Amino acid sequence: MRRRFLWLGLGSVFLIGVLIALAYILFPFYEEDVYRGSLEAGFSAAMERPVKIKGPISLTFSLQPILILEDVYVANPPWASQPHLFRADRLEIGLSLGPLLRRHLEIENIALEGAELLLEEGSEDRDNWTFRKDTQPGMFSRAVPSDFMTFAERGEIIIERSRILYRPYPAEETTDVWIYRGLIIAPDDRHSTFSLEGAYHDSPVKIELIGGSIMDMFTWTDAWPVEGVLSTTGASASIQGSVGEANSDQAFELQVQIKGDRLSVLNELLQIDLPDSPPVMLAGHVVKTPDVINLNEIRGTLGASDLGGQLRIQNGDEGQKISGRLTFNALQIHDLTSLTPQHSSKPASSLEEPLSLPPASPPMDVDLDVTVARLLLGEADLGSLSFTAGIGEGQVLLDPIQMKSFGGTGEARLTVDFKPPQAQATLQAKVRSLNYGSALRALGGAMTIEGSTDFDLTANGSGGLLPELLNSLTVNLHNRRTTFGFSDPTPEAGTPVVLREGSLRVTKGGPVTMVAQGAYRESTVNLKLATTSLIDLATPGTTWPLSISAQVGGAFLEAKGFLQTGGPDLTGALAVSLKGRRLSELDPDLPPVGPYALRAQLTKKGDRYEVSDFRSRFGNSDLSGILEMNFQKARPYLTGIFTSKQIDWTQLSRPEDESESAIPSEGMRAIDVDLNMVINQVRNGRLNVAGLTFTAGLQAGRLKVENVQGTILDQQSAYGDFHGRFQLDATRTIPTLSGNVSLDHVRYEHLFPEVGFVDLTENVVNLDAEFSSVGHTISDMVNHSTVRVDGEKLSVRFHREGDHPVPVQVISNLKVETVDGGPLRLYAEGIFDSTSFRLRSSTGSMMDLLKDRGLWPMNVRLDVPEALVELSGHLILPHPAEEFTLQILMKGKNLRDLNFLTAASLPDIGPLDLTGLVTRSTVGYHVTDLEGSLAGSDVSGHVTLLTNGIRPRVRGKLTSENVVLDAVLTPSVDSPVQDKRSTLKTIGDSVKGIGSIGR
Repeated sequence: MRRRFLWLGLGSVFLIGVLIALAYILFPFYEEDVYRGSLEAGFSAAMERPVKIKGPISLTFSLQPILILEDVYVANPPWASQPHLFRADRLEIGLSLGPLLRRHLEIENIALEGAELLLEEGSEDRDNWTFRKDTQPGMFSRAVPSDFMTFAERGEIIIERSRILYRPYPAEETTDVWIYRGLIIAPDDRHSTFSLEGAYHDSPVKIELIGGSIMDMFTWTDAWPVEGVLSTTGASASIQGSVGEANSDQAFELQVQIKGDRLSVLNELLQIDLPDSPPVMLAGHVVKTPDVINLNEIRGTLGASDLGGQLRIQNGDEGQKISGRLTFNALQIHDLTSLTPQHSSKPASSLEEPLSLPPASPPMDVDLDVTVARLLLGEADLGSLSFTAGIGEGQVLLDPIQMKSFGGTGEARLTVDFKPPQAQATLQAKVRSLNYGSALRALGGAMTIEGSTDFDLTANGSGGLLPELLNSLTVNLHNRRTTFGFSDPTPEAGTPVVLREGSLRVTKGGPVTMVAQGAYRESTVNLKLATTSLIDLATPGTTWPLSISAQVGGAFLEAKGFLQTGGPDLTGALAVSLKGRRLSELDPDLPPVGPYALRAQLTKKGDRYEVSDFRSRFGNSDLSGILEMNFQKARPYLTGIFTSKQIDWTQLSRPEDESESAIPSEGMRAIDVDLNMVINQVRNGRLNVAGLTFTAGLQAGRLKVENVQGTILDQQSAYGDFHGRFQLDATRTIPTLSGNVSLDHVRYEHLFPEVGFVDLTENVVNLDAEFSSVGHTISDMVNHSTVRVDGEKLSVRFHREGDHPVPVQVISNLKVETVDGGPLRLYAEGIFDSTSFRLRSSTGSMMDLLKDRGLWPMNVRLDVPEALVELSGHLILPHPAEEFTLQILMKGKNLRDLNFLTAASLPDIGPLDLTGLVTRSTVGYHVTDLEGSLAGSDVSGHVTLLTNGIRPRVRGKLTSENVVLDAVLTPSVDSPVQDKRSTLKTIGDSVKGIGSIGR
């Protein structure tokens, strides 16, 4: 391509020379009929080429005479492909009248129209524009004496609708340059200006130059100065310097600068396939001698990349030699990866039309040092790179290649030998302490991975074609040590995975195998991977078999299947299985459930992943179903249907960590989910759920769980059905939770099994609950929860203990609430048998109840007509009915007003105002510090109800005025007192296990 431009320049010069020669030679022969033959003979003798003037010849006589020649032809040598070297439709030569009268030719202007100049090369280094040997006089000096013709000081040359053609040897496409309009002006006898507009390969071209005199351009006795700009759409080249000098070997010395919006703007102009690119600039000082081109002070930019340096290109009998150095202060890889061909008509290379390696040594020798101070990939700084490239004697050598990157170092050597019979390539590389965790973060990958690696690599192969190279390639990668872990701010968190030894091997293009050994925490790791050959890996449309097996301590992983290439995306299917003793062996944060086993069929179709035939078991729990992951949308979208016979939450959960579990807000905003779940039974200690079903939808950080329903039960009995919904919104600064649940047909007879409830189908208990909360963790949400439970017109009937055949009926409204994690408050109001009552209670917080241990405060007040009972103190969890301490207050007009609480009739005595301390111990109930008034008399003392024997016993000491009672009463076998215990006592005994049930 460079030679084409050289010949185009020579063609332009030659065209101008022909015009001047014709003007000076043909001027004396202006009488057409007389002198046509003389004109043709004289011009043919001067150029040693036949010249024909087939059109009219005329001369206009005026103050500025004009000689007009039409249809002028200059013949080619016999070997040329075309008959004519030059032709012109019309040639006008304007002469100065004064010098003409003195018999001196001074040309003021030349106008050329419809001209064609065909420059052609032939065999044996021939061309059609060389007329004589260099030792003979030139065409111009021989045809006309130098003192006979001159160009006017302010002369000009006009060219219209002309073109220059160039045909190289051996024959290729003919290069065609159109000159739509050209103007060459000589403002004085030392300078000339060139302004040309035309087209080259259908691309507009414009040239603006200032040079020396026109006549000096043909003698080259002195350096010819030149300065100007060549421009086309989106690109330009500026030059300044000098061309040619008779007493010097220097062909030219130019300061050149090329600028472009992108490289591809030159594609139409140069008929090549330059890629698209960021804006580009290249400048340098170019000095050309017959055998050497020196490029000094090179500087350039390509987008964010910049380079500098110098090159020397030497041409000799043995070929071309390029030497020098190039330095990049910054090299942006994105600037290079953006170099995508925009107008390529060549089909993409494939193994069906394999890429040929050079069959012989390159026609040049290269010795080049390249240094990159900063190798960039976007915002990531990959480090520094340097290498020395050598090409010569049929060999390409890159040695040494050195790189410093992400805390590590790398050294490599690449040799490609093109000597027959086949090309040989060898690569050796050594990498030490490369922190690939930092590399992944810099490249936008996993942000929490940490690790470093050391490895050695050797690879060698041979072949003249790419398939031959792949079929012969042998690769050995030996890993010396690799660590893998996750970044953690705590210093005690170590690196969980260490790869002590590993290898990747390919023997003569065979299957790729990888083997690794190491440790994961305290467990031994063994890994093996096998796939297809290199030729299959490089061939589109092939199927790659894949086999992976791994052992981590007591865990075993196997995956077998295939990957399919050839489409726009990689597809395939894998059968995966995993089994082991305990999940906690994989990660200490996982529950210690086991044994476990799972299997699934994983299929990839484009951007969708399907998990089918999923089956798993973790201890007593099982889960099966299907799952699809779609990555075509802005956020990954998961859909699935899962079923389970049993989920044992006591094995899968970790109660000590649950309250501090963070709400995964960031993860919830990154993925969309739609799931349907059916679980036959969920076990959670004594409280279980049967027939649990729900649908869950997660979109843009909002989780909606709807159609939740199931049955609450223990190991023996059901407590009732529930249904509801809730929503967790993680789009807010602080996540929020809200929802509602309804409890239908509450089986209160199972909650209080010692109470003789009757008419259960007629006395249905339903409860409605609403809840809301905010917080970053489950603990935060419990501490800020607002819960309200309502029950309207609740009705139950039960038999008192003893000889009471008529059941008692209780009708009441119920409300239980807590606000922003505060105390639990209970409100009940209704009728107990025939007595109206109002009950109010305030206890500890929801968090204290869920912790199910320690002291739990309680304040209770019962109001009935003409009397009240108050209890205040604390219960001891997890068994509130077995351990408590309560301060009691009883006030009323008559003790019989509290008759409804007992199975027996209380004495008709009053008024009363009594206080005391009630405690529960392992032997019974104790009332101490009893004091107050009863029927107008002061009362004090203590009473104990012993329940640890075969029959209850009452022991106490009461003092009323001056009478002291001190006795132990043991009821007789047939005494009704034995069966007439308080209804509160009966209910209390039934609630003994409530603390543990609610865990």
